[in-house]
Amino acid sequence: MTQTPASTFACLFLAIGTLARSNYVSVIQIAENVDSVSQQNSQSRRKPLFEKVAGADVTDNDDGTRFSMNSYRARDGVMVTELHGRFETTAGAEYYFDKHLLKAVSVEHRGIKMNRKGTAIGKRAQIISQVVSQVDPPESRDVPAILWTTGIDFYELTSDSLPHILSLEKELTP
Repeated sequence: MTQTPASTFACLFLAIGTLARSNYVSVIQIAENVDSVSQQNSQSRRKPLFEKVAGADVTDNDDGTRFSMNSYRARDGVMVTELHGRFETTAGAEYYFDKHLLKAVSVEHRGIKMNRKGTAIGKRAQIISQVVSQVDPPESRDVPAILWTTGIDFYELTSDSLPHILSLEKELTP
């Protein structure tokens, strides 16, 4: 037997009524749980789902500019690192955008950053960046990265997985 949305709702309504009459749970608790489950279900459709697992303030050794660095883990375990800087002017954010482009191993694509409504909000580039590990001796490897600006903000996302970078970019884009 296939359940339709109406029959699923009827079963849920019947379950709520039954549970509400018990001594263990209130209708408010049930409603909160239903909202929580529906939020989890809608989030599970958007893959991968990211969780912020670490954050720190870092300083650019060249000029002392401060950034926040956040690490996100997708539900499949892939890590994506975000570097975010907020500047006093748009020119400051664009300076760092250009600075990172100059350091890139290669520039795959360069264009305009669009918001969710399709309005231009800054610059965007997809690059290959060289990452140097902090082990002794240091090791370097090439990884994909996405850079963009939105006004006075500069962002860089790096990971071993371009699809994960693109997915997190979509979540972070206003």
